[in-house]
Amino acid sequence: MSKWKLLKHRLTGKDKNTSKIDELSIHRHNGFQFFSSKRTIFIWKDLQTYTINEDTVNNNINDKKSDWLNDLIDYYYKFMEIRDCSECCMNIEIPLKYKDELYNFLQAGDEAKTHRFDPLEIDLINKKVKTTFYVVQNPSIILSMSECIYKKYIININTDNNNNNWEIYTREGIPDRKLTIKDITSHEDYGVDNTGNIRIWDSESILLYTLLKIEKSIFNNNKITLQQNLLLSYIKDQNILELGGGLTALCGLGIAATSYIKPKLIIITDGHPKCTRNLQVCIEMNKQKQVFNQCDINAHQLRWDRNDIKCQNEINSILNINNNIGYDTILISDCLFFKEFHLDLIYVLNQIVRPGGRVLLLQPPRSGSTELFIKLINKNVWEINREFEENYCEEVNEKHKKFMNEDIEKGIYDPDLHFPRLLIMIKKDNNSNIFNI
Repeated sequence: MSKWKLLKHRLTGKDKNTSKIDELSIHRHNGFQFFSSKRTIFIWKDLQTYTINEDTVNNNINDKKSDWLNDLIDYYYKFMEIRDCSECCMNIEIPLKYKDELYNFLQAGDEAKTHRFDPLEIDLINKKVKTTFYVVQNPSIILSMSECIYKKYIININTDNNNNNWEIYTREGIPDRKLTIKDITSHEDYGVDNTGNIRIWDSESILLYTLLKIEKSIFNNNKITLQQNLLLSYIKDQNILELGGGLTALCGLGIAATSYIKPKLIIITDGHPKCTRNLQVCIEMNKQKQVFNQCDINAHQLRWDRNDIKCQNEINSILNINNNIGYDTILISDCLFFKEFHLDLIYVLNQIVRPGGRVLLLQPPRSGSTELFIKLINKNVWEINREFEENYCEEVNEKHKKFMNEDIEKGIYDPDLHFPRLLIMIKKDNNSNIFNI
């Protein structure tokens, strides 16, 4: 099976010759769930409340092509174009005596499928009528209202005090949507696979949980383990780069919100332009909600292709952000699936990591893909640390043991596909030729 047919097999879970769903092929055991999340409506701050005053209403309320409404929708479209949004929403507030006129305007727009609105809320005390107003770029999606969803993840730091929890906001694809031809052939258009646009893979959230456990232990004055102390030294006050972050780079977003293990700088990247644009939106969302704790975080496109000058230009651009000295720590979650990209990834790592810097890779073995990657690494440039490969997080290990006892015989858990291992690469501080893969 070619790698792109294998990709389709992985994303859809459908066997090539049958309609049977292969649960293991799509990596969805769903046991390693450490964060609760829920869908939310995200109202952009600079569009939060649109107040229509009496003069505006008096001048335009009887004009079906009202200037204020047209201006409002035009402003929406410009806003969505900048943020690569398919839809947007805001609160509208208008004097109560114009309730019927406002309703007629909004109803007309709803029928024209340019926008919709929530039921009008009557505020008798302040003599106002309020509603939440939605505008979409594509009229064909007016009923479902989105090609994406907004979510918030509840991060628990102190179980005894919910006030110390925080929320991370993301924009993600619609769950279980049908794949399109463009999804499968993404590599032909962009030179990079489309797995990052499908979902948040388990390794990403597990790596975030593992690092946040350190934050929680310090917050609660608990002793941290040897493994945690090592990881703490890799993150705290360091310049961090996440590769292959997908649509959200959830790990990078999460550690940018920490107080005790907070890095100095975080750059989150992906090779797919759609992912990169979405990463920028996720950063904006969390900045608006003041999630980041004075941590400098940015998103950039970074492809892995040693034969493409665009890749080298992107590497140079990202190095320039950090004064061309390389990054202290690289985060990589579940990016060794395609063996064809191993040499390209090593090419990027050889240039992007400073001498003495390190790379944290978390992924399942997947039929030896990790071992094949290790064989390609130049041992004159890199030192491999596998000391905590399976023991990097106590809770992950406990869940793994539980699944081995309860689920493996049912055929729904395979440690080769579902149990991520931690690989640490440390770049040697010498004058070896970094381009020698």
